[in-house]
Amino acid sequence: MDWAYTQVIAGLLLATALCLFYSLTRSSASRRLLPLPPGPDAAWYTPGPKMPMKFAELGDIYGPVFSYRRGKEVVCVINRHEAAMEILQKQGADTVDRPRAIAANEILSGGDAYCTDRRRSSHQKASKLQLSTVGQYQPLQMRNARTYVLDLLRKPDEHISHAKRYAASVVMSMTYGKLSTSYADPEIQALMLYMIRFTKCMQFGKHLVDNYPFLRYVPFVTSELRKWHQDELGLYRQMLGDVRQKMAAHAVQPCFASYLLERQEEYDLKDNELAYLAGAMFAAGSETTSSAIAFMLMAAAKFPEEAAKVRKQLDDAVGRDRLPTFEDIKALPRVRAFFWETFRWRPVFWGGIAHRAMRDVIWKEYVIPEGAIIIGNHWGIGLDPDAYPDPHTFKPDRWLDADGNFNEDMTFCNYGFGRRFCVGQYLANKYVHVAIPHPLSYLSLAPLGHGSSMFITTALALWSFDMREDPESPIDTMAFEDSATIRPHPFKIIFEPRIDNLQEIVESHTD
Repeated sequence: MDWAYTQVIAGLLLATALCLFYSLTRSSASRRLLPLPPGPDAAWYTPGPKMPMKFAELGDIYGPVFSYRRGKEVVCVINRHEAAMEILQKQGADTVDRPRAIAANEILSGGDAYCTDRRRSSHQKASKLQLSTVGQYQPLQMRNARTYVLDLLRKPDEHISHAKRYAASVVMSMTYGKLSTSYADPEIQALMLYMIRFTKCMQFGKHLVDNYPFLRYVPFVTSELRKWHQDELGLYRQMLGDVRQKMAAHAVQPCFASYLLERQEEYDLKDNELAYLAGAMFAAGSETTSSAIAFMLMAAAKFPEEAAKVRKQLDDAVGRDRLPTFEDIKALPRVRAFFWETFRWRPVFWGGIAHRAMRDVIWKEYVIPEGAIIIGNHWGIGLDPDAYPDPHTFKPDRWLDADGNFNEDMTFCNYGFGRRFCVGQYLANKYVHVAIPHPLSYLSLAPLGHGSSMFITTALALWSFDMREDPESPIDTMAFEDSATIRPHPFKIIFEPRIDNLQEIVESHTD
């Protein structure tokens, strides 16, 4: 009896295994039979200028997701919000990988930046463990935002430099515990130069060695990249060494670098990796924040009727006798709506960062095959008429609900997708809800963590000034640097103080 029972059980297990095998092989075969998303002929591809705009145009022709071949590689580009959520968000476990980045990571960064699983793990740990320290940065951001207003008052023509100074000062303090009062600081200038180099190299398909990997062994093709690597590694190690010395003397201000140094063994980070992690985080956070602030001012001058709606709410909720502060956030949903519409209108990381399919991904009746490069095109997604009706119109009201409150259900891909989202996102969102800033706005290249810096700079700038376009020098809203992160070219704004004693009120404010 026992023997017969055992045989029956064995037979059932074998049948189950055969059915499962059949199901899996049939599924795999079905996937192979599915077509790629439609797209242009392979001969189309050239890594030309402003590719996110070209990708968006092709999306209008071929649909929400289109594909093309780049040599042996399949590239799939997503230009619509719903498709991005279905592919990169819901199937994030299958699209978490990144394509090989020879120029930016393997040569320029010496393999020490951004791409290791160990570093991604440390990012996640840092984001969780530093939640308890986020409140300490609020006074820092407020002080620098007040200085930003005074800079605009004294030298309005240099508003882009003032945005850079604000971002660099805040992020330098968060990253290295150093106070900086000038964007001309040699260390800040060097760090920003390295970031500009990196963003140019990391543009998808932009560098020769990424299109033809064998060229990495040709010295004259990569000699400049290797020199840049030595330059930036030297500075990153020097700045990390300064923090280490201050820690030994018990004279360091708590910061991201000191935090990582204390946990270097726990996170299993080598010295070069740690140096790159801290240095690159400064450059990334400073770069994206300053560009976002500059685009916010551009929008205020270009669309004065929308800025006027924000100012009316500022006057009603705050008045003109004191500065708006972080504590006013719940009463100022239009401030949030204004800068979120700026993110959509001019997404700083406009082409997104490429992902790589770790296995076949099914979307509708198409397959995105294992190994394919997947690009969530922020520019195209921001112009999706289904997610953002009338997308070519600057319309902050789209972010407000029927009661005039900020619509928490509205989304944009500011923080990336799936498991590759910015690790500062939750800190940024937590700030938005409970009015505390976050310390990790420099943990990604995306325009992340802007909830705090963008709120306070937008609120103070629009409270302080009326801004308008100079009729003799019209603003070209499409004039920006074509790199992984876009930076507006210089443009003129006419600033008119709204408060008679503006300087006095700003200087008399106490934290």
